[in-house]
Amino acid sequence: MDTKQMILDTALDMFSRRGFSAVSVRDISYAVGVKESALYKHFKNKKAVFDSLILTYNDMSRAYME
Repeated sequence: MDTKQMILDTALDMFSRRGFSAVSVRDISYAVGVKESALYKHFKNKKAVFDSLILTYNDMSRAYME
């Protein structure tokens, strides 16, 4: 699995368990095992991670409904 996908999977789990506002970029990067700079290489900020998750699951839901 590539780093970007690991970030997304970890963030989804953390957001689901603790809520968006209770999770920091530092929390996500630590859980993935990368430096914060590696996360910023893939995403502008924490909201960009969240937005990416929303778009992915929105697309999956749309495809399922069709």
